Amino acid sequence: MRAAFSLIDPVEKYLPEFKGQKLNPCGERAGYACGLVAPHRPVNIEDLMKHTSGMRAPESSDPPVASLAELVARAGKMPLLFEPGTRWDYSNIGYDTLGRIIEVVSGKPYDQYLHDTIFEPLGMQDTFFYVPGEKLSRVASVYTDVNGTLKKADIREPQRGRDLPSPAGGLFSTAHDLFRLNEMMRNHGALDGTRVLSAAAVELMTTSLTGDLKAGWAPAMGHGLGWEVVRNPDGMYRYNSIGTYAKGGAYRTYEWVDPAKDLVGIILMQRTNGGGDVADEINTFMAMAAAAIEQ
Repeated sequence: MRAAFSLIDPVEKYLPEFKGQKLNPCGERAGYACGLVAPHRPVNIEDLMKHTSGMRAPESSDPPVASLAELVARAGKMPLLFEPGTRWDYSNIGYDTLGRIIEVVSGKPYDQYLHDTIFEPLGMQDTFFYVPGEKLSRVASVYTDVNGTLKKADIREPQRGRDLPSPAGGLFSTAHDLFRLNEMMRNHGALDGTRVLSAAAVELMTTSLTGDLKAGWAPAMGHGLGWEVVRNPDGMYRYNSIGTYAKGGAYRTYEWVDPAKDLVGIILMQRTNGGGDVADEINTFMAMAAAAIEQ
């Protein structure tokens, strides 16, 4: 069964611990003792998806949590940094909150819901939060560029029990699986005869919904529902078309779809030196890929 809710539903409709959430009118300028007030409206689901919620993560010094529900419940008690919908500020805890709403509405753990509704239907057989033991030897090493020399980085082993499945990040995947996911998006929600999303959902997800707000990491990007979107010619420096949508990740990973060129691109660099959104190597590769197309 598909989870169903409205994008303009307030988060508190599904997570009662968000009721009465306050706003710090001083934002980050004066710590969090500035006299809390009620926001003009509560955070809604669309705010979470566009990174316009103003949500702040719990303190890193807080005791460890045992579940996504516990983590998000703590976040619901944190004061907002700004009025919902008025600014763009990338929020991992906002996406953790989305994952918890999925659990509440679907009745399934977040990782199980992804497996059942996305990974399995798309044949993504190498995408996991916890890599099975028989596939651990295939996990790629990650490197750090130290003054022009690549050195192997010390990162956690992908084994069960070390972390919670986090909607904000942490999946292991392959270029093949990510291609299938993005090809489904390019094909308006379907792949190989299997429909995962409606065409209407894909259109909304990949439309810039942040107006004139400064949004995204790269120039001239707006934000849709989970995707950054090229919204004007200033964003075409990578030879992308207006309307190209993309998602950068940790370790200089990047995926993008250029509908005007029928182009899907996946880059997995395995580098700790920043994310993929504005890396020079990503810029160069994307421009070369686009320029290689013969119209």
